Amino acid sequence: MNLSESEPSWKIHLRSARQLLGKLYTQVLLAVVLGIVAGSLAPEAAKGMKPLGDGFIKLIKMLIAPLVFCTIVHGVASMGDFLFQQSLFFSVWLWSTY
Repeated sequence: MNLSESEPSWKIHLRSARQLLGKLYTQVLLAVVLGIVAGSLAPEAAKGMKPLGDGFIKLIKMLIAPLVFCTIVHGVASMGDFLFQQSLFFSVWLWSTY
């Protein structure tokens, strides 16, 4: 007996909808669509939510610099060859100062 035969069809559809909504890209696309709908139906209410969006963008910008720094530090630290690290550091220092 197949599992899909023993379960009602609405449970199968509910499970597949949960799996689809669990994906990040689906949530982002849904938020964009909801934002467009909210902006077109109630423009004044959408304008009132602008500080939330601005704060979110500032938080993302605040996280980018440490994330890039940690990625570069991890990459250099995992290279292993200390002499190559020294020459790399020296050349980066030279290029950034002159």
